[in-house]
Amino acid sequence: MFIVVSSLLKNPAKYLAESKQLITHFISKESNIFIHELCQLFKYISLYLDEIELHSMIDPLFDIYQSNNDAWKKERSVIYLKAIPQPWKTQKIIALLEMAKQEGISPHLCLPADETQVSKSISSAVPSECFLRFSENEVLRILNHFHGIDDQNHFINGVEPDIGDQLQKAISTAPAQFDYLWKKNWTDLDEQIHNAVLGGLTDHLYHLYGQAKEDKREVREEPEVQEIANTILSLIRKTEDIREDTLASALKANSLIVFEDEKQYQEIINYLKRFINYVDQYVEEIEEIDIGRVLNSPIGSAIQAAFILFEKKRGKGISSEHMQLLRDFAVMENLSVKTFYIYRMLPLLSDNREMAWELFNEMVTDEQLYGTDEVYHYLYYCYHKEIDLVIPHMKAMHASQSDSIGKNWGQLEALCYLGNKITKEVFLKKS
Repeated sequence: MFIVVSSLLKNPAKYLAESKQLITHFISKESNIFIHELCQLFKYISLYLDEIELHSMIDPLFDIYQSNNDAWKKERSVIYLKAIPQPWKTQKIIALLEMAKQEGISPHLCLPADETQVSKSISSAVPSECFLRFSENEVLRILNHFHGIDDQNHFINGVEPDIGDQLQKAISTAPAQFDYLWKKNWTDLDEQIHNAVLGGLTDHLYHLYGQAKEDKREVREEPEVQEIANTILSLIRKTEDIREDTLASALKANSLIVFEDEKQYQEIINYLKRFINYVDQYVEEIEEIDIGRVLNSPIGSAIQAAFILFEKKRGKGISSEHMQLLRDFAVMENLSVKTFYIYRMLPLLSDNREMAWELFNEMVTDEQLYGTDEVYHYLYYCYHKEIDLVIPHMKAMHASQSDSIGKNWGQLEALCYLGNKITKEVFLKKS
């Protein structure tokens, strides 16, 4: 039996039906055999049970406790009930445990469970699958239990609660299922849950538009995208504890939707202004150019939102404030941010080449930038039309002692010659 229980403990979610059957059997038999191992198993499968399923298993324990004067049998009931994690303890369970405490019933039939034995088998105290199965009252009870708890300092069943991330994943899968959180309970929720809700709605939009971080994530419902976008903006307006990364990502997602509505379009532009001169320590902490860090940062999301709106509004009237926002983002000092901006600004070449070149010349003043693929690609797209504007940058590249810059210069020089943009004499002289 020990081997059976140990096998079930390795993956309680996969063997949920077998685990429930085994525990129910031993509860009904009123046996103390393997109670230590069974309590461990019961503790972990509780995460995957709703209130009805849980009580269908434990109701005999209440009958045993209340119909017996045998202290050992009462203690056995208490041991099983105590194994249930706190968020899943209903008022009925709490009341019986309080009664047992007053009566002096103290569990000592089994040793404390070894919480490190199977901690790696469960990624969170409350997996997203459980949130999707729970009722409104059950979800609110769990959120209330973890209210104000620091994920880094609080553990349950040997794992971090990770409540925000798991709730966010659940909401991204089925947002309408959780609409009671923002329609009825928003002011009662804490910062962690505010950001999880906005993150879930944002991820849902990303998934619908093919930009999901996890392409394999199942989406169980697809409500009207404009309704989701409206909800995101509404929550941003009335929430003060939104993190910068949550806000920037939400604005980027909404930029895919709201460009037709002038009022919402301008509202997003105004929110994006918050990120002008934004300093991200994650981006700033390294000296080398790394646009990957910018891509996943608030300033990266803000820049992308500004350009997504630019692309969507092309030919439909781009506001002067929007154009100024693009200029303001372009003059940020960090080289990684500048490089990322150059990567995203290529659409400007199709709509406003004069502005694109003005911004490019303002940004590319540091030699290191000439060694990046992004600057090379920009010059590559322009040399056949604007060789006079490209040549000053090629001269700067030619003067550099850097191997990577020399490589980029050599490729551009050859393309210019093959495209009849420079003469053979100039090509041979430079080479």
